[in-house]
Amino acid sequence: MAIIVDKEVARHSPCTCYVYDDGKEICYSIGAIGVLSDEQEKEFCKEKIVKGNLPPQMQRRMKIFAHAVEVCKDNYRQMGYDNYWDCISEHVEGS
Repeated sequence: MAIIVDKEVARHSPCTCYVYDDGKEICYSIGAIGVLSDEQEKEFCKEKIVKGNLPPQMQRRMKIFAHAVEVCKDNYRQMGYDNYWDCISEHVEGS
């Protein structure tokens, strides 16, 4: 989920997207920091510029991060914010 810093710019500029995992897209927008969620894509990506396939190295990084989130998310409330990110870091660095 991206942080939308300028809704008007995000709504009126095209999104830049890359394809990964059999047709899924990861999209960015001027006016936003980070990757847009599916809901944000619907709201802000009236026009998409698809740059092609996400490079394999980036796909690998996404899978490693997604796995770390899955491992750490169940214990988030017990861990607290700082320890959650320590957990993420441990699992990302170990991959």
